[in-house]
Amino acid sequence: MVSHTRADDRLVEQVAGICARTDEPLRLLEHVARAVRRHVPYAVAGWLLVDPDTLLITGVYEQDVPREAHLALIELELTVDDVNKFVDLARGSQSASSLSAATDGHLDRSARWAQVYRPRGYGDELRAVFRAGQITWGHVCMTRLADD
Repeated sequence: MVSHTRADDRLVEQVAGICARTDEPLRLLEHVARAVRRHVPYAVAGWLLVDPDTLLITGVYEQDVPREAHLALIELELTVDDVNKFVDLARGSQSASSLSAATDGHLDRSARWAQVYRPRGYGDELRAVFRAGQITWGHVCMTRLADD
């Protein structure tokens, strides 16, 4: 179990403040991403807006994701069966999961890891969906280097 700290509380307050004062959706993702990255270290991330009806991507704020990796990840998300797919997180009761948890520590069970992450030196990822009630409006994928 992960322990809860005052720094966690401060991050939640900071994100709530960002949400309260940011009107433009991609700007919201950018500001939240910066705040989270100071608290939760990761190498690369994609913060995405989605259409609530179709769950298709409508906007992206990316952090250090190589273009070819980003395109490969989108293709895999739409065409290959894998663990922690955003659509499954959006439709399920669990709104966040790490790749290591979903594969019982065997990252090679993930097509995404085998085809995109491992060749680029990445390790575990955390995926989460953003919801307002039952409506999913976005998601995030934060990935660490294999050594982290």
